[in-house]
Amino acid sequence: LLGACTTTPPAPIVGPASSAPATERGATRTPAREAAPSIDGAPVASVKPVYESHPAAVRLLAAARDAVATGRYDSAGAKIDQAIRIDSADPWVWHELARLRFVQGEFGQAVATARRSNALSGAPAQLLYANLNLIAEAERLRGNEAASAQALRDAQRYESDAVRSD
Repeated sequence: LLGACTTTPPAPIVGPASSAPATERGATRTPAREAAPSIDGAPVASVKPVYESHPAAVRLLAAARDAVATGRYDSAGAKIDQAIRIDSADPWVWHELARLRFVQGEFGQAVATARRSNALSGAPAQLLYANLNLIAEAERLRGNEAASAQALRDAQRYESDAVRSD
């Protein structure tokens, strides 16, 4: 509740996907546990991907997360754009773009991009949960309490599956 009194947007309540390498396209990845991830020094929850991402896209998203962590948002955006060109059907790519837009304070774009991520097939419950929480926080920061509350209600449908997959 006190977050509403701040002048700068808080870090999203969702975290980055693991940057564990993939083997081949279509191969299942087992991401390693990371140290407590953060955005701009604020700790956030970690989200592990289960979508079978293209290995090059995985590397680009890891580089994008590193760029975000050091405030190089233009570089992060370029890496995510490359990942989109490689695999535009990957819901994790769109999630990372939504997170970037959130950190940049572009809450409308964050919401639209998180919804696009959720609409793609292969989006697991943990990703749906993470996107809906990001949507809720972005809508709250936009002053749209009704949409924020609805996104939180929607996220509850995926909460037990998202927690179970950790």
